[in-house]
Amino acid sequence: MFHSIQVNKTELSECTVFNKNFKRCIGTGRFDLAMRKDYMDNLRIVQEEIGFEWIRGHGIFSDHTGVYRKSIQVDSSRSMELDHAIHNFSRVLKVMDHYRSVGIKPMIELGFMPKDMAAGSATVFWWKGNVTDPRELEEWLTLVERLFVTLIEHYGAEEVVQWPIEVWNEPNANFWQPVQGEDKELAYYQLYEATALRIKQVHPRLRVGGPATNGQGMHWLQRFIDYCSSREVPVDFISQHVYSSYDKVISGEFVYMKLIPPGETLQLFEEINSQVRGSRLCDLPIYITEWNTSYSCIELVHDTALNAAYIAWVLTHADHLADALAYWVFCDVFEEADVPRAPFHGGFGLLTENGIRKPVFHTFAFANRLKPYLLHLDDYACVTMDEQGHATVLLFNPCQDEQGESVEIELNLVLPYKEAMVRTDSVDEERGNAYKAWRKLGSPRCPLPRETEIIRKSQYPATALESRETDEEGKLQLQLSLPRNGMKLVDIFPRRDQLDQYQGLQTKYL
Repeated sequence: MFHSIQVNKTELSECTVFNKNFKRCIGTGRFDLAMRKDYMDNLRIVQEEIGFEWIRGHGIFSDHTGVYRKSIQVDSSRSMELDHAIHNFSRVLKVMDHYRSVGIKPMIELGFMPKDMAAGSATVFWWKGNVTDPRELEEWLTLVERLFVTLIEHYGAEEVVQWPIEVWNEPNANFWQPVQGEDKELAYYQLYEATALRIKQVHPRLRVGGPATNGQGMHWLQRFIDYCSSREVPVDFISQHVYSSYDKVISGEFVYMKLIPPGETLQLFEEINSQVRGSRLCDLPIYITEWNTSYSCIELVHDTALNAAYIAWVLTHADHLADALAYWVFCDVFEEADVPRAPFHGGFGLLTENGIRKPVFHTFAFANRLKPYLLHLDDYACVTMDEQGHATVLLFNPCQDEQGESVEIELNLVLPYKEAMVRTDSVDEERGNAYKAWRKLGSPRCPLPRETEIIRKSQYPATALESRETDEEGKLQLQLSLPRNGMKLVDIFPRRDQLDQYQGLQTKYL
């Protein structure tokens, strides 16, 4: 297939701004995993090469953090009931300090329910997060209040008011199973209302929002907005989740699903944007606090070049539709479906558990290098430029079935300089693809050192560099081959020839 791209714009003031809203937030495994060294090593890699603003995950109130206890273990076989509940935020503060050490702020998701506070016993995940309502609402509100009082005491109000606060996670799904009352949806709205009001009592500038529903709960958005606006309940942002998979099939230790075309995923973002912008809370920020292809953490698509190209397509096209796009998640130190059983097992992460970059890691690293002005966007290319005339082009070719084919790209671009350097970084089925190297090695569950070395060396994109001259009108033409599920980043910048600054330099080695 041949695809020609003509970019004649040179007046940047007429161009759309590319905001990089994918950098506002990134997802993570449960909250207390941030106390692990491998987790923090991976987060440091992500922050150094991409640099996200917020991080969001489940379980700040789950029993692993020890924030609420009505009984304690006193020896190896005996526990005791306490006269009054203990609120202990030492682990929460440790996690916050770890986040701050790598330059990221939390987006705090309030949940799940501490066992000693819960009205029921329903749980989710391997780590048993309790998803029922509080037995006594005031106990929950006191816990919320003391959390934010403690955070403000330790970090200051001016810092904490920058941390968005989301009440619960996907209450339309099995993550919210109240046992008191018959109306699940109303029970969430009531919990949200009481929680938001108590948060504002702690500090009026703390930012709280919801409903954090998934695609099956899209109809909650308008009803949530109507409930909050009619009752003057505080809402500082609207949040929603987007996944692109359907028809879940379990196959042993894996799950397989079908993907909708990336254009249909974009329609989901557009529907969320339309609902909020057409509502009584039309001016509120829209935060997509989870998004990915498959919604399963044991779906091998996450490890593939297809995932990288697919996410690149959506990331570039949806930038203007939400104020934050939180990819789910940054690494495979993640235990919703038990401990990871192989270095590549279909985990959500940009990185494997042991810090190997998946192809989709490069989607975000490449997109981070895009320039601030969007000159052109289509099904294969996102062309950007800065005020100095440096251009960066992200190319993508997601192919979900055997009908997909490679694309020959002809890129025509007007530049404000005569001689250009062109750097091309490529990720596809063979290049920058640690997953494919692992498969070629026989998919070892615990790779040997020599196998690990091969996998690690295969994780990086292939890089090419050449110098090119523009024609008399300043046009540069590039011919680029984009294979199935391929992705390329093309950096174009002026060549600086400084040979004349050297004395005695001969041309025989140049």
